[in-house]
Amino acid sequence: MLSAKDSEIPFILTARNMGFYVVTTGNKADRAGHRYADEYVPFDFSDYDGLAELSREMGIDVLSQGCNDHCALAASAVGARMGLSGHDPLETAAVLHRKDKFKEFANDLGLPCPVSTWFSSLEEALAYEEALRFPCIVKPTDSAGGAGVSVARTREEYADAVRNAFAWSAEGHVVVEPFIEGTLHSLSTFIVAGRVVAHMTANDYSFKNKYLTNSGKFPADGGDEAAAFLIPVVERVAMELKLVDGLLHLQYIKDLDGRFWIIEMMRRSPGNNYTVALSRSTGINWQEWILRAEAGEDLSRFPSMTCASGACAYHSIMPAANGVVRRIEIDDDLCEYVYQYVEWSGPGSVISDYMNEKVGSLQFHFPDDSVCAAVMANINDRVRVVMEQD
Repeated sequence: MLSAKDSEIPFILTARNMGFYVVTTGNKADRAGHRYADEYVPFDFSDYDGLAELSREMGIDVLSQGCNDHCALAASAVGARMGLSGHDPLETAAVLHRKDKFKEFANDLGLPCPVSTWFSSLEEALAYEEALRFPCIVKPTDSAGGAGVSVARTREEYADAVRNAFAWSAEGHVVVEPFIEGTLHSLSTFIVAGRVVAHMTANDYSFKNKYLTNSGKFPADGGDEAAAFLIPVVERVAMELKLVDGLLHLQYIKDLDGRFWIIEMMRRSPGNNYTVALSRSTGINWQEWILRAEAGEDLSRFPSMTCASGACAYHSIMPAANGVVRRIEIDDDLCEYVYQYVEWSGPGSVISDYMNEKVGSLQFHFPDDSVCAAVMANINDRVRVVMEQD
């Protein structure tokens, strides 16, 4: 397991239940997932040659990218060096995990994506005026979770947004595209032989950081219409890129006119323990089948979906400010809907980046969609992190 953050824990536990001996890696020894693995070996997963050699020495059979874009690239690169079959070639993985490459691919293929421009020079981006329309959104090409993303409504805001995006980009590449007003959603698909064999839509919600999803409900509002439009696009991409079997996840916006726009596609799993609610909502253990795909197994017996009654949801608990956690409060009337509660950072934990840090995870199953929608509309008021200074 190339990463061992909180969201990788369900995959680590699933892999162990499947009979695997699980080794986690990465440079950060304090990652929560390490303590759930059989062994932690500290190593920089961006060192592809070194990681391949280490994996050979340890007798590693399967590489899992978990929920990390950088690890998706590492799994492809190292897997190729080891002769493993569970991941796309690195060039293909880069198309789906680097925003500039994906936007170029989408433009060339005529996919329903916002028309984008990308830059590898700060000076070139600051001087850009052709076709620049406000509001626009500026993103680093190699970041996740909304890091370095800004919306600009004036030329001055655009200059600040460009500088911020370059500061966050390790590769020094940024993307500029129109900002589309609408609602944000996800579509998770599982591909076997280039065809979608399972799917589910979700509404995506944010808290203080509007570019970082921390909650969601399944299915999405208008999810059937979105799936009917987007699944043929997913299968076209799978065929065009000759994708190996496994997850293909995307985020999309439904604009104010009801049109669907793909924002990004990825082969790694979303964070927030998303696949736990996804599994419950579809009757399929997505962690298990993602791991089977990464192991290069025969997936011809992929199970049929049995969609859950009612509606499922997840919520990653985030503080509203920096400080020391005193306690986490959950409204009493929510407890009947909770089937899993995980606390990652309890009382005494120090929060230094409240815009990105998550202290726990809740999984919900509601009796119907209306109850789910009502709860998730104000979930950050009903699940609170109380800090010492509060």
